[in-house]
Amino acid sequence: MFGRWQKKDFVDKDGGRYFVSTVKLPADMICESHPFETMIFPMDPDGTIVFHELFCDRYGSQAEAERGHERVLAGWNPTTRSID
Repeated sequence: MFGRWQKKDFVDKDGGRYFVSTVKLPADMICESHPFETMIFPMDPDGTIVFHELFCDRYGSQAEAERGHERVLAGWNPTTRSID
């Protein structure tokens, strides 16, 4: 979709299903030297991704993005929309 590198996962938490996407952004979307981004989107019960972001974080390197993606998978809290 965007850059060449990306990670995608689905998370089931508190009765909801969420799509976690970490990508390398295209050059025209990079902000403040942070070319990688993790976003969380809710999913409808039928499995459709609702592209209304619930969380977003940006990273300066692929290694940071990989760690951030794993941190989101482990600690996403849908109630507070934060990472515990």
